Amino acid sequence: MAKGMKRTKISRNIVVGILIAILVVIVGFPLAWMALSSFKPGVELFTIPPKIFPQNWSLEWYKQAFSNDDVIHYFLNSLYIASVVMVCDMIIGTLTAYGLTRFRFKGRKVIMISVLAAYCVPPIMLMLPLYKIMNTLALSGSHAGVIIAHLTVTLPFSVWLLVSFFKKLPKEIDEAAVMDGAN
Repeated sequence: MAKGMKRTKISRNIVVGILIAILVVIVGFPLAWMALSSFKPGVELFTIPPKIFPQNWSLEWYKQAFSNDDVIHYFLNSLYIASVVMVCDMIIGTLTAYGLTRFRFKGRKVIMISVLAAYCVPPIMLMLPLYKIMNTLALSGSHAGVIIAHLTVTLPFSVWLLVSFFKKLPKEIDEAAVMDGAN
């Protein structure tokens, strides 16, 4: 009886492994094709039959993109906005999640449910109201407006993720830190 169950489990693991491998190939192949095509010169992009690997490796597309001042400007804008959003997410999300998991206060459960509800709302449904708010506050088209819009979408996720992390941390660590002089 035990051998039959073991064989069933092994065969199930093999089937699951094969399905995962197939999914990785289905998702990974277009990404690999795109990455490899970026190293092909323009002539090779539309050859028939298509070849996966470039015959003549070229950085032509990268030179063309990064020689354009607009691309560099957009890249730096994206880097700035992503960095600010990440730092704000980490600071606000960490403090919020820690407070929600370590302290007992009135309304804590309401806040937790609100964070979960905000996380469950599809971001596309927030775009029109968010645009109207940004327009009213004269923030549309500014870095601050984009940062606030990104925080609206990412902060509930950060809080929810960090709440589950802080729930797993033993409270004894906090007590030991207080005993060692942390406030």
